Amino acid sequence: MTLHARATSTLLHAEASLGERNDSFDFGTIAANITECRESPILWIPGVDDYLQISVAGTGTLASPTMALYENGIDVSATKLTGAMSIPSGSRVIKTKTFASLVGGSNYRAYISFTDDGVAQVRELTIIVPKLGVNPSRYPMAHNNLRIAECPILIYPGQSGTQAITVDGQGALGASPTMSIYKGVADDSANVLSGALSVSGRAITTKTISGLAGGSDYIAYIFFTDDGKSTCRYFEIITPKLGAY
Repeated sequence: MTLHARATSTLLHAEASLGERNDSFDFGTIAANITECRESPILWIPGVDDYLQISVAGTGTLASPTMALYENGIDVSATKLTGAMSIPSGSRVIKTKTFASLVGGSNYRAYISFTDDGVAQVRELTIIVPKLGVNPSRYPMAHNNLRIAECPILIYPGQSGTQAITVDGQGALGASPTMSIYKGVADDSANVLSGALSVSGRAITTKTISGLAGGSDYIAYIFFTDDGKSTCRYFEIITPKLGAY
């Protein structure tokens, strides 16, 4: 995933009435330059371990990248960041460390530090990680690359079948994907999934889905590797109650 970083400036004008100074405002509480990635916040799924690529606007030379990750305000860089950062030669792109074992329901904030033509810079990224079973689409402001284009999918009570999922891209998909279906925040896979997944080119055929309860909403997750990188796709399933309006 490639992220484009932006810098947003906030200008605050403090006005004093009748020529008197206004000493009640702490001017140190608002920064003049907020440097957050344009795609922030970004959606993440628990179980995905992956890195990001951040593209920084400008023409200078980037160097000396470092990063830190905070989970609910606590520095977890030592346990949830792996691997090394890099900057491809001559590029304005920073490859982050790999985000590993992010916990559903937690809030994450990543800080990427580097120099741009020798000047110290920082970019910030908010990562939203909903619990499995919590519909990620509840976060419409988050950039979401993991939801399949065809969803939500309507499956009636008593209906059974598989779904073919096409994954955009050009890499090789791993031969051993896994799948689960959640009803609410409970894993219902043992009751509604049977058979095996299969991979053909850039397409994954799901397990057979059956036995869904009318009037219920489900979320299906498919975990796999794409050119060796851990990733996931999800889709919502709507199962109407027969006879209901």
